Amino acid sequence: MAKNIHAYAKSVLPRKKISRTEQEHFYITAKKILRQFELEPKLIDVFTKKQKEYLFKMFCDPPLIKAKEEKTVPRQYVRNISADTHEYMRTNYWGNPDNKIT
Repeated sequence: MAKNIHAYAKSVLPRKKISRTEQEHFYITAKKILRQFELEPKLIDVFTKKQKEYLFKMFCDPPLIKAKEEKTVPRQYVRNISADTHEYMRTNYWGNPDNKIT
């Protein structure tokens, strides 16, 4: 049985089209990440428009929590654990809390 060696790459996929508001949101996030690493936030302006679009098209899916085997854990438990995990990810900050990167 062959193994899928590209299974790890499914979490980050390029989008085909992003809206203007999403692009502005990604721009703000990129500046926050640069600030987190103590770099000048204006460095993002060095990229060309095409490079920025490619950079902003990348996104990560939230983690998917499910039981290893079906019908071994009640659905409510899995749903509650998943909800608690997503709430934790939304409320806790990574690195410097002033940058507000969740």
